[in-house]
Amino acid sequence: MKATTTILAVAILAISPTYAQNNTVDSYIQKGLKENLALKQQNFDLQKASYALKEARGLFYPTLSFRSDYFYSSGGRTVDLPLGDLMNPVYSTLNQLTGTNNFQNIANQKFNLNANDFYDHRLSVTLPLVNAEIYISNKIRKEAINQKQAEVMVYKRSLVKDIKTAYYNSIMASNQIEIFKNAAKLLQENYKLTESRVKNGKALKGNALRILSDINDNQAKLAEAENNLKTANAYLNFLTNTALTDKVAIDTTGFRFYKTQMKTPSFETSGREEITALKSALTQAEYNISLEKASYFPTINTSLNLGYQNNYLKFDPDDRYLTGIVSLKWDLFTGFQTRNRVKIAKTEATSLNTQLDETEKQFQLQLTTATNELDTAEAQFKSAKENLQSLEEYYRETKARYDQGLVLLVELNDAFTQLINGQLAFEQSNTNVLIKLAEVERTAASYQF
Repeated sequence: MKATTTILAVAILAISPTYAQNNTVDSYIQKGLKENLALKQQNFDLQKASYALKEARGLFYPTLSFRSDYFYSSGGRTVDLPLGDLMNPVYSTLNQLTGTNNFQNIANQKFNLNANDFYDHRLSVTLPLVNAEIYISNKIRKEAINQKQAEVMVYKRSLVKDIKTAYYNSIMASNQIEIFKNAAKLLQENYKLTESRVKNGKALKGNALRILSDINDNQAKLAEAENNLKTANAYLNFLTNTALTDKVAIDTTGFRFYKTQMKTPSFETSGREEITALKSALTQAEYNISLEKASYFPTINTSLNLGYQNNYLKFDPDDRYLTGIVSLKWDLFTGFQTRNRVKIAKTEATSLNTQLDETEKQFQLQLTTATNELDTAEAQFKSAKENLQSLEEYYRETKARYDQGLVLLVELNDAFTQLINGQLAFEQSNTNVLIKLAEVERTAASYQF
C-alpha cells in the first residue's frame, strides 16, 4: 500500500484556495524580457525610429558643404565679336591723319560660350526658411516612435503569456512523468502479487501476462511524457534565448488552486497597446494629409557661397567671391498629382479609423471569450478534482479486495486505468486553468511590467 499512498500524494499536492505568485516563472519572464531575440529586434526597430526622428530634426539646421568644379570644353556654341570690322576703319583713318602706322589692324574675335580650363572651389551654406514639409515630417517621425513603443509593449505582453504557457506545460509534463513512474510501481506490485498467486494455483498465468502488457504500455507512455517535457523545456528555453537543452527549474508554487476568485477585469480598450499603436498610425496618416497639402504652398530657401574662381592652379586674392541667394519655389500646376496624393492620404486615414473601430470590438469579444473559457476551465478543474477523489477511493477499495482475492484482475485493471486517466485529466485541467488565466491577463493587458 506504500506505493498506492505515494501515487495519490503525487496526484493531489497542496491545493491552495487561490493562485499564489510563482517566483520561478517570474524569473523566466524577466529573463525573456531581457534576452528574447525577437524582442531585441523590436527594440532595434524602436532605435531606428528614434534615429529617424533625429534625422528629421536635422533638416531644420543649415547645411555646410564644400564643392569644387573644374570645367574643360572644346567646341560647342560660340559668339562672334566683329572687332576688326568695327575698329580697323577707325585705325586706318588715324594712321592717315598722323602719318604713322601706330594703329595696327585687329582681327575679328570668336569666343566659346563653354568655359575651358576653369575651376570653382567654394563653401556652400544652405538653410530652409519656409518649408512646411520639414515641420510636418518631424511630427510624423515623432509619432512613429510612439507607435513603435506601443508595438514593443504588444510583443512583451505576448511574450509573457507564451513564457507562462510554456512553463505550465513543463510542469504538467513533469507531473505526468511522476504519475507514470508511480503507476509503474503499482503495476510491479500487482505483478508480483499475481505471480505469487499463479505459483500457488490461485490465478491464471494470463492474468500475470495482462499486467506485464500494462507495464509495457505504461513504459511507452512514460517515454512519451519525457519527450513532451523535453519539447516544452526546449520551447521555454527558446523564448528566453537559452540553450535548448538547458534544464528548466520546476517550481509548483501556486500551480494548484481550486478557485481563482478572479473578477472579470475592468477593460478599457484604450489601454490596449494595439489600440495605442493604431491611434498613432491614424495620427501619422492625418499628418500625411497635411504633408501632401503642403505641396500647394511655396518653399523659401537661402544659400551663401564663399569661394575662388580662376583658371587651373591660379589663386589670387582678387579671385575670391561671395554670393548670397534667396530662392522661392512654388509649384503652380503639377498635373493634379498633389490633389490625388491628398485623396490617397485621406483614404488611408479613413481605412485606419475603420480598422480602429473594428479592433476595439474585437478586443471586447476576445475578453468575453477568454473569461468564458476560463470559467469553463475552472468548472472542468473542479469536476476533475472531485472525480479524482472518487477514483482514489474506488482504487483503494478495489485494491484491498483484490489483495484478499475477492475481485478479479479485470476489476483491478479497470480501477487502475480510471485512476491514471483521472490523474492525467486533473493535471490537464489544472494546467488549462492557468493557461486560460494567462490568456485573460493578456487580453486585458493587466500584467504589470
